[in-house]
Amino acid sequence: MTDPELGDMVARLWERMRPVVAERLHVMGRAAEPGADADVRAAAAEAAHKLAGSLGSYGYPGGSRLAARIEEALRADVPGQSVAGLVDALRREVGLG
Repeated sequence: MTDPELGDMVARLWERMRPVVAERLHVMGRAAEPGADADVRAAAAEAAHKLAGSLGSYGYPGGSRLAARIEEALRADVPGQSVAGLVDALRREVGLG
């Protein structure tokens, strides 16, 4: 497989993955809302964990690092406002915000 073919394949995979990424970002955004309960924050931490492990494969290593920071913040029970800023940064990083 040539580099252009590989790039095209990754681009096609990313287009298929975009709705999944958008949904995971939505879950993380809900966890940043005031009064988000422990179940929502746990689901958001899991979503962040999955993005941290996958975004680099799609050419977004910065997004992977941001997702890892979000996961860490959620597990450490960092206030929602701080998490919201990280989620917004991740949206921009992957072109979904």
